[in-house]
Amino acid sequence: SKSGIDLPGELSGTVPDASWKMMKMKQKWFVGDSLNTVIGQGNFLATPLQVARYTALIASGKLTQPYVALSVAGKTKQPIIQDVLTPREKSFLPYIRKGMYDVCNSNGGTGCRYGLGNLLVKVAGKTGTAQVSAIGQHEKERIKEYEMEYFKRSHAWFTGYGPFEEPRYAITVMLEHGGHGGEAAGPIAGAIFNKLVELKYITRPQPLQQSLLTQ
Repeated sequence: SKSGIDLPGELSGTVPDASWKMMKMKQKWFVGDSLNTVIGQGNFLATPLQVARYTALIASGKLTQPYVALSVAGKTKQPIIQDVLTPREKSFLPYIRKGMYDVCNSNGGTGCRYGLGNLLVKVAGKTGTAQVSAIGQHEKERIKEYEMEYFKRSHAWFTGYGPFEEPRYAITVMLEHGGHGGEAAGPIAGAIFNKLVELKYITRPQPLQQSLLTQ
């Protein structure tokens, strides 16, 4: 759905299902379609703004409406914050947050290996590499991203929030044909988080409470 941001021309995304595929393509839905959809591939579409908005939802449990203008004609806009999750959906949030924390801070995490665990603030996030070109299953030795023609390279994604303890900012970076998300987009988001600390938009947090990772 659209975020309602105060800019013209916003588009909605696409979360395909069996009825959508039949209507658009006159084709049946297969298990492979489900697998493609849950990892954000295939016919799934989302804008960077939508990804950032739902990252904030994971961080806070509330859905916010983004604005560009703080005030119009001298009138300050009041934030619109919606409680849209069911109790069952809210019960999943600690597990998702823990997974996103590990992406950035645990050995082997796709963000940690590129420095997101050594920032001035603890963050949680998710890397993403959105394929542009299909690679056949018969390909035994797959070509490296940097060896591909530019417009055939994957899009690089990172979305995250921080500070992990008391989330205040959600940041989404998408580099068209940038390659792997952790390697290309992650360090850019990390630099933004560090700058937020440097400019005192984020104050240095207290040591991470272990309860936040186990609750």
